[in-house]
Amino acid sequence: MKLNIKDNYGIAPNSLLNNNKISLKAKGLFVYIQSKPDVWSFSADRIKLFQRDGIDSVKSAIHELEEHGYLTREKVYNDGKWEQRYHLSIPPKVDNPFVENPLVENPFVDNPSTLVIKNIAIKNIEKKNIIDERFEKFWELYNKDIAKDKCYSEWKYINSIDKDKILNALPSYIQSTPDPQFRKNPFKYLKEKAWLDAVIIPLDKKKEEASPLFRPVSTISVPNDY
Repeated sequence: MKLNIKDNYGIAPNSLLNNNKISLKAKGLFVYIQSKPDVWSFSADRIKLFQRDGIDSVKSAIHELEEHGYLTREKVYNDGKWEQRYHLSIPPKVDNPFVENPLVENPFVDNPSTLVIKNIAIKNIEKKNIIDERFEKFWELYNKDIAKDKCYSEWKYINSIDKDKILNALPSYIQSTPDPQFRKNPFKYLKEKAWLDAVIIPLDKKKEEASPLFRPVSTISVPNDY
């Protein structure tokens, strides 16, 4: 028998609850987020404080909901600090295979619904590849091979503008620490937003790279009676 709950409840769409491609953990997280007021400050770290699940488990559930279109996140600057905003949604159901511009010349060669879904999947893969390429560029420049998977998990939480700032700031940081062993752990660099810190290049390094305006001229001593 179903339990009749008249108040103090969270809800979830049946399309999510009956989706066998989504884990129970992710479904439970959706209901948990839905039960919170709009002013509740969301983040994986805060959700973890109120649950028995570890931070990796919470993050994987968040990514799962994002992957299937039930959750989107945005990072906003509010009252002097950065915070996450979570938006729950129900992805549109693809039930009309006939579109104005068919995906192929003959849309009836394959199941039209399957073609639409395949097209969406391809776009998602292309989007992920773009993100991966930017991360690979960061990883190659940083040149300190420690916990790459953990760094990528953190990278996915960073908004696009900050990713550009990281790639722009990184050359100066590398110049200030030419020996990789003296650089921060790359995960710590991302987690602590170290790209916002001022970079100090050692004075002797600056002298090596500077082009002198005048070079000393050798002199020859000549006797007075010459």
